[in-house]
Amino acid sequence: MNRASLASALVLCLSVGCTAELPFDSATSPIVDGVVENGYDSVVFLFNRAGGACSAALVAPRAVLTARHCVESGGGFANARDISVYVGPVAFRPVRQYRVSEVRPLMGGGIRDGRDVAMLILATAAEETPLELSFDPPRELGGQYITGVGYGQTPSGQSGRKYRTRKLVRGIEGGFIFVEPTVCSGDSGSPLIGPDGRVWGVASFIFDSTGMAEPQCGLADGAYNAIQQHQEFIEEVIRDSGTCIPSTEECNGIDDDCDGELDEGCTMLGEPCADSSECVGGLCADTSMGRVCTQECDPINPMVGCPPAMYCAAGSGCSGYCVDGEPGAGLIGSDCTSDTDCISAACTDPGDGRMRCLPPCIGNEGMCLAGEVCAALAGSCGSCVDELIVSGLRGLGESCVADTGCAEGLCFADEGLQYCSRDCAADMDCGDGFHCRVDVCVAGPREAEGGGCVTNDDCATGLACARLGAARWCTRACGDGCPTGLMCDAASGVCAPSLAVLGESCETSEQCLSGLCAQTERGSVCTRYCGSDRHCSPGFECIRVNGGLDGVCLSPPRSASGGCAVVGPAPQSKDLPPAWFGLVSLLGLIILGRRRRRG
Repeated sequence: MNRASLASALVLCLSVGCTAELPFDSATSPIVDGVVENGYDSVVFLFNRAGGACSAALVAPRAVLTARHCVESGGGFANARDISVYVGPVAFRPVRQYRVSEVRPLMGGGIRDGRDVAMLILATAAEETPLELSFDPPRELGGQYITGVGYGQTPSGQSGRKYRTRKLVRGIEGGFIFVEPTVCSGDSGSPLIGPDGRVWGVASFIFDSTGMAEPQCGLADGAYNAIQQHQEFIEEVIRDSGTCIPSTEECNGIDDDCDGELDEGCTMLGEPCADSSECVGGLCADTSMGRVCTQECDPINPMVGCPPAMYCAAGSGCSGYCVDGEPGAGLIGSDCTSDTDCISAACTDPGDGRMRCLPPCIGNEGMCLAGEVCAALAGSCGSCVDELIVSGLRGLGESCVADTGCAEGLCFADEGLQYCSRDCAADMDCGDGFHCRVDVCVAGPREAEGGGCVTNDDCATGLACARLGAARWCTRACGDGCPTGLMCDAASGVCAPSLAVLGESCETSEQCLSGLCAQTERGSVCTRYCGSDRHCSPGFECIRVNGGLDGVCLSPPRSASGGCAVVGPAPQSKDLPPAWFGLVSLLGLIILGRRRRRG
């Protein structure tokens, strides 16, 4: 059979655009020599409100196979809410109806290249028994008779009733299975059911094999998309719908053979191994626990990314592998012999010959707390240690006394704090936990309303830094109301804290906007917890608490004078009456931006 003129013969697309209306009736005339079908409950009627009517096949409890052009709409694809699936011998009198939760068209190409396939995921599992799929080579059907079932038009023009017919496969070519006259408009998406009862193809169009005549329903051959070439796409959707597809069990953490057991016969994580192919997860590596099945992880965060009862042990460089174990009770700085002795899950010799519990870090990334430095070159992995035992240049965020003591030549003074920094043009130049103030990286994120600040640049876009006495916070005009914890000060017209802000004295946590009042060597003050991944406001530093992983945010001593005008002294009591917000004006509240100061 000559298929050279196939493209010009693609005239009838069998569905969307071919049936502007749905002339449902109770006709009983056979469709292309077919008979009325009351069986094949898994062959269903598909109604696309944005396009037209089609047929489809239930191939998993929540997965339906159809033609891609059946789910098209206005140059794109229909929304799931616009498509309904009906079960029953007559489309307009369905036995059941199912909602569609997702439409998955096969992307790329179209009708002419055998990619006219789409899948639907139903919102609920269907009651009908799904049809089995065949991904065998379609050439096996050559010269055999197949079964076609669909709701399409009869040659006399009637539609909406399910019919079944049996026809000869004329040929297989270019991803298509060509069949004697079988389908008509509305049968698009219907299944080609082989002699074995499995679905081998999806109806797409009819054509005149001579390429000379206009294809007509009942006279023109039918072209089905062979599904064998789309097995990966179809099975992916079926899996996404919640159905397991049996295959050979592999060591991949998946129940490949659908027997309810994972990776039977494979070596589990943490167990000794010889080769990666035997391991769940596919990795056998040399670790601190020997050569075991494992997975890669981030040693800077030992307790993140590994299965329960495992942690990330540091390997060479900045690599890490999951091994059996959990953090111990050893505080930061205490002696240890193994990672599991430590609350940080990291027992390290920073270079002085003494193994002790230390938090991991990356050099010049500003990950260590106040009074500590990262004992590592820039970009390399190391540990945070007491700054007094480490010589050499300091990295980002580490304390300094002069530019010459910093790796990037900038020692920045910031309201009582002095630390190494770098030049910047935008926040992305500074790294996590820092932001760009004018042209220098400063410690702390840009804060929202109520957060601590030193200058306007420390506040999120549209906010400004205000202060009253020693109290400083990011604020805005309160024309649209104020966030929780702040109230509108009538005198200034800005949002001011109704509770004490970071750094102010307190007696109970209920008195603090942050919800935390802590007794420190600097007195009892409002603060918040901090750490390597939880950063303090600008002007504050994170002080480690009692050798733990976390710290609290504290500010160095500040002068309460200068910078802006206020009325009245700072409050002595935490019973804060509205009168304490005696602020002159919004302009009086704003702390002007400062350029950097070098030590």
